[in-house]
Amino acid sequence: MENNQVARFTALWTQTQSSVLAYIATTVTNFADAEDVLQKVAGVAVNKFDQFDLTGDSRAFTCWAIRIAKFEVLNYLRSKSTDRARPLIDSLDTIADAFETLAPQMDDRRHALAECMKQMQGRTKEVLVRRYGDGMKTSRIAESMKLSPGNVSVILNRAYKSLRNCIDSRLAMEAGQ
Repeated sequence: MENNQVARFTALWTQTQSSVLAYIATTVTNFADAEDVLQKVAGVAVNKFDQFDLTGDSRAFTCWAIRIAKFEVLNYLRSKSTDRARPLIDSLDTIADAFETLAPQMDDRRHALAECMKQMQGRTKEVLVRRYGDGMKTSRIAESMKLSPGNVSVILNRAYKSLRNCIDSRLAMEAGQ
């Protein structure tokens, strides 16, 4: 790949990676396995990037990458050959189609969430970071912050409501432009 293609691929992959991982995680429920499949998708996408129409935007790239992911998930499920795999294999096209349709909306929401998280402060932000950044359970957060579990739940519920309102406002504002 030429330098301009490497830069273009990197930019597109960075925007698309989370949507592709979300698609993979719908059928590959073990996170480590899902990440392995994601790495395979990235490798195939790099090797086949010359087949992608460079005039395509990030949404076209996302659809293209999800189609690659579909085949990698199919390979993964076939290698597992469990009773659970057959219905999943049969529904991969439907799931891929849904993700291709929803990916742009998910990307917009993810960007809005990142901006809204920057506005969070104090204890609310600390609780959110411990819950979702560190993966701590409510009881562990409560213990570490010397709060009651009920208090942590209230903080989280208020944060969710605040984030939802902020995201909706940002998306509405962007849609109005």
